Amino acid sequence: WAGVLAHGLGARLAVTHLGFYGAGPRPDSIQQLTETVTDLAAWLHRYSRGSVRLAIEPSGHPDVFGSRQEVLDLVRQVKGTVPVLNVPHLAARERTAFDTPESLASVIQEFVAASGGPLYLHFSGVEFYGPGEFRLTPIKRGQVRFDPLAELLAERDYDVTVISSSPLLEHDAMY
Repeated sequence: WAGVLAHGLGARLAVTHLGFYGAGPRPDSIQQLTETVTDLAAWLHRYSRGSVRLAIEPSGHPDVFGSRQEVLDLVRQVKGTVPVLNVPHLAARERTAFDTPESLASVIQEFVAASGGPLYLHFSGVEFYGPGEFRLTPIKRGQVRFDPLAELLAERDYDVTVISSSPLLEHDAMY
């Protein structure tokens, strides 16, 4: 339905997570997800006449498809897909705070290269737990700060759309 709604609203992307790995070996699950995404991206291309692409974002949970490498490999393999850089999910998955512009630069470069054009980026604060993400938080309260990202984006000429996924959307929009 997201693709139908995206097309009806004139959106360029329908953003999704792909879900849990299956019960079998992880490579088998990834192969099955790749086949499903290939079919879905082809359907979306036909339905929207190429105006909406399927966008895959990382997951902050290790039991859910969406490590950095998995997302980048998938979008390189499947025509009609692009990556979405969800900074808090990736920070939780990789157990890093991305606390300097330099720590984010290579990540953004990878996602820009894989997107083949404009980059779609989600940001909010995040609280880590054990192996992954506990919850998204307001920007000022999480374990990932916005300042390094803002500094990097101001220094470079990226074509990027930054979306706040903060639970305090209006408050954090002014930040």
